[in-house]
Amino acid sequence: MIPPWVVLRQVRNRVPPTQGGSDPPEECFGQAYYNASASRTYYAVFHAAQAALKAMGITIQNWSHEGLQSAFARELIHRRKIYPARLASYLSELMLARVTSDYNAEGIGAKQAERALRKAREFIRQVNGEEPS
Repeated sequence: MIPPWVVLRQVRNRVPPTQGGSDPPEECFGQAYYNASASRTYYAVFHAAQAALKAMGITIQNWSHEGLQSAFARELIHRRKIYPARLASYLSELMLARVTSDYNAEGIGAKQAERALRKAREFIRQVNGEEPS
C-alpha cells in the first residue's frame, strides 16, 4: 500500500488548485505543478499546429495526435518548407512529456517541464511568425 502522503504529493503535483484547470503552462510551472505544466504545454502546441495547418487550408474536424504530427511535418515542414525541421520533433517530444506527466506515477520534474516550455515557446513563436526559421 502506498502511504497517503505520497499519494497526496502526487496529486498536488498533477492538479493545481484552480477551477476548470485552465492555468497557463507558465503559471503551473511557476507554482511547481510540473506535470500540469507539461500537459498544458503540449496542448498549446497541439492547438498551434492545428491553427498553422488550418491557415494553409488543411482541416480535419477531429485530429488524432499522430495524425496532426504527421500532417504538420509532411505539409508544413517537408512539402511547403514553411517551418524548420526541428519543429517536427517538438510535437512528438512534447506529447511524450504529456503522456509521462499524465500517466506515469512519477511524472516529470522541473528540468523536463522547463525544457518543454522552451520548446513550446519557440514552436508558437514560429507559428505566429515572430521568430525567423
